[in-house]
Amino acid sequence: MKIQFSDGIKFEVLPAFLKIGYFGEEQSGFRYPDSNMGGNWKATDPKAEQEAIKAKNKASNGLLQATCRHLRVVRNERFSSLKLACWYCN
Repeated sequence: MKIQFSDGIKFEVLPAFLKIGYFGEEQSGFRYPDSNMGGNWKATDPKAEQEAIKAKNKASNGLLQATCRHLRVVRNERFSSLKLACWYCN
């Protein structure tokens, strides 16, 4: 299901399930369905991704976050059809 707000922001809502190990233990991250190209399950670990971006941003003295923001502005103002793959940049 897609939700679109009046300011143009769109969210896709889908089910996500905690990853469970072979012996029933909870693992870090989630699995979610992807119906594209025949369908399969994908995995994500948002907390690990956030921590990795935070560490890279700190190591670059804030340049990573500034660059992502700049890319968003350029994309939104000049290349609205461009799709960025970076979750942080969207």
